[in-house]
Amino acid sequence: MSILMDKACKEARQNSTDLRKQVRTIGNSFINAVEISAQEAAYLLLQLPITRSTRSVIFINTSTHQDRTFLLKSKKLLEEMDPNDTDIESGNIIKRYSAIPKVLSNWCLADYVSKLKVDFPESYDDPYDSDYEDDPTAEFLANEEELDPSTENIDITLRSGVRIRSSKVQKVIRFVNFHKDNEPENYFRERLMLYVPWQKEPEDILGTYETYEIHFQAKQHIIEIKLKEYERNHTISQELLEQVGLDNIDTNDELATVAPNTEQREADDALQGPIDSTDYAFYQPTNQDYARYDMSADIGVATSTAQRAEMLAHRIPDEDFLNSLSQLNLRQREFFTHVMQKITSGTEPLHVFLTGGAGVGKSMVITTLYEALHRHLCATEGEDPEDMRLLLCAPTGKAAYNIEGMTNHAAFRIDPNQGFNYKKLSSDRLNTLRVKYRHLSVVIMDEISMVGNKQFLFINQRLQEIKQSQQPFGGVHMIVVGDLFQLKPVMDQWIFQDLKSGYGPLALNLWQEYFKMHELTQIMRQQNDQPFAQLLNRLREGKQTNHDIMELEKCCIDKTDSTYTPSVTHLYPTNALVNGHNSDIFASTTTEKTLIRAQDAVVGDLPLTVKEQIKKSVPQDANKTCGLFYELPVALGLRYVTVVNIAVEDGITNGSGCVVKKLDYLQPLNPIPSIVWVQFDKPKVGKQTRAQYRSYYRPSISTDWTPMFAIKRTFYTSRKHIPVIRRQFPLRPAAAKTIHKSQGDTVDKLVVHMGSTTIPHAHYVAMSRVRTATGLQILELNKQRINVTDAVITEMERLRSQACLELCYKPYYSTDAPLLKLTSQNARSLHKHHNDLAKDQNIIASDIYLW
Repeated sequence: MSILMDKACKEARQNSTDLRKQVRTIGNSFINAVEISAQEAAYLLLQLPITRSTRSVIFINTSTHQDRTFLLKSKKLLEEMDPNDTDIESGNIIKRYSAIPKVLSNWCLADYVSKLKVDFPESYDDPYDSDYEDDPTAEFLANEEELDPSTENIDITLRSGVRIRSSKVQKVIRFVNFHKDNEPENYFRERLMLYVPWQKEPEDILGTYETYEIHFQAKQHIIEIKLKEYERNHTISQELLEQVGLDNIDTNDELATVAPNTEQREADDALQGPIDSTDYAFYQPTNQDYARYDMSADIGVATSTAQRAEMLAHRIPDEDFLNSLSQLNLRQREFFTHVMQKITSGTEPLHVFLTGGAGVGKSMVITTLYEALHRHLCATEGEDPEDMRLLLCAPTGKAAYNIEGMTNHAAFRIDPNQGFNYKKLSSDRLNTLRVKYRHLSVVIMDEISMVGNKQFLFINQRLQEIKQSQQPFGGVHMIVVGDLFQLKPVMDQWIFQDLKSGYGPLALNLWQEYFKMHELTQIMRQQNDQPFAQLLNRLREGKQTNHDIMELEKCCIDKTDSTYTPSVTHLYPTNALVNGHNSDIFASTTTEKTLIRAQDAVVGDLPLTVKEQIKKSVPQDANKTCGLFYELPVALGLRYVTVVNIAVEDGITNGSGCVVKKLDYLQPLNPIPSIVWVQFDKPKVGKQTRAQYRSYYRPSISTDWTPMFAIKRTFYTSRKHIPVIRRQFPLRPAAAKTIHKSQGDTVDKLVVHMGSTTIPHAHYVAMSRVRTATGLQILELNKQRINVTDAVITEMERLRSQACLELCYKPYYSTDAPLLKLTSQNARSLHKHHNDLAKDQNIIASDIYLW
């Protein structure tokens, strides 16, 4: 153990972690290690038997047939059987005993198992699947007389080649051993089964008697002989075991010496009385038992081995890819062509920023660009196409799912409990990432406006560490996409601002130094309402006109208006307004509803009074408890969103919209639902989860509904060293939500209330969520609060004037010189790709086109 301690201490010191994490490293080493002697270690390594016995022990499962576990026959035998045959149980001791030859018909089960040995010939494919009854010639050849159990040196061979002979050393038998007082009928049945000869179960065991006890009494003279042989001291042993269990020895003095706090805790438990178990209160479909214990929660350290969900976009068919490419407008195609030429030519790392207002098709460019890059980077012959060469990521789970990528936290191992204070990875985790990203050459990051300068610097440092390169972002091509006129990043500064902490003011501004901007202007989302799209463009930059305000005022209504639609999603600027609206909707609904109270547990060996004080100090704000409500109002038919990233690869991310369809109570007398069935807005969201829990579906439950189970999350109160575990359903009422949480949404109908506070960019973000002006209703416009951050305006002016992306090629349609324009391309079929070529402005502007 001294060597183990020395190794653990060295590892803790080498990782340059704080004291608490060093304690975790050392503690985990001792918890998961076992001290053994050198001799035992040698025996284990050499695979030598550690124990030896003079005789073997065999267990007979004497439970009733319906309660007895059995194995299936081998796959080969099952395939050879008739499909309608129900005899799928493999051979076992009890089945073979019931089919013994007639010469052994007066042998009881105990004698057969203990005194005889059965050898199967090599012709039997699987002796454990073999029964005597499968052999029609199972007759004794040498002697037709019955053999008594007292006969010595039995050695008989059946026509099938099966050999039954006496064991040199009698085996010790073990069985269920039902208690005579607690289960009398099973006790008598078990003795009859063991010590009286029989062939058919249960007919012969019960016989012609009404009960097993009456049959036992009738055969008691036979059974008592066997009891003396196999259960000689059974009564004495049973009495001793019961006596040990009933003994009430006063050990208070010894207990006070060994565990002085135990009595106090037991007194606290007695005072508290019985409480509902957390495991009972919330139904759990699975209970994972981990092979190794991690004491992180015990000492308040976030685990470093948390499993992170990953999702990689799958390549779409070539026909769909070409169709997507043909739909790109002029500015989109320019950016696409520039990026492809720069990356395929193998030049210096690319750092570009694709921007534009909401609905200009930025996500479409991402998808098309990913498909083209995947075909180029992952098509080299002889290399694994599944290697990570191209990474799609976004700062939130919802945004990551929309592009079928990963979250920034998962991709770059950002610990949410540590913020963006950069710390190097441990050797094992760093090596894992280096292997995973050894071929990574391109990173595409969406919703860059949600990424602050601290997170951006963190990602740069992580890529440099992984790639072992001091080049910006480790020499990886960086393509970032987003709109700076969106809301400011949470708990961070704008990405283009200088860092203010530490040496930040002296550090290089990565954004302003390296990134060039390409701006999209043609709105695709509101194509059917161009006036509204143009209004949004002006509102985006704070250039709205009086006419624009008048148009927005036409959308203003009152809750008393007949056209008001309370069932439509409402957007508010503050949580207080959101909570008020959600409470009103819940109170007014007449469908089945319930209030689910969370279960909180304080981690640590603390007195009951201290734990209760900590529970009372838990904030009511769900934002401070990992998004889990203490009291969650749930009603059928109301809208909700998930509050955590449950399964990013399945689309169940923070902010996924759904409607509650059913409250399922699987536990009798439990007021808390076992499952909350929801229907997500997008049909493909939850598809994997529905497949995983398909056994829970019944005729009354639609296959489009997804089961939601309670989850556990750990957070800290004012006492930051004491963790609290909360168990609750990961849902939040979403009849209304904040404007900030609506980023990335696109809906047909929307009700907006701008409140009385000034939030830069909030008006534009809220209004641009809806596709047309006819689907927009405004309860409170608050036009005097329309605001755009000066810093964003200044940065966009700099990007447009000083950092505008220069295309690496000269498009034909932008060339005014009287030159002959010739295009050459290798294509398999002109007829097949005619429509694609007709949408390429470079080809249209060509004077000569060569095939």
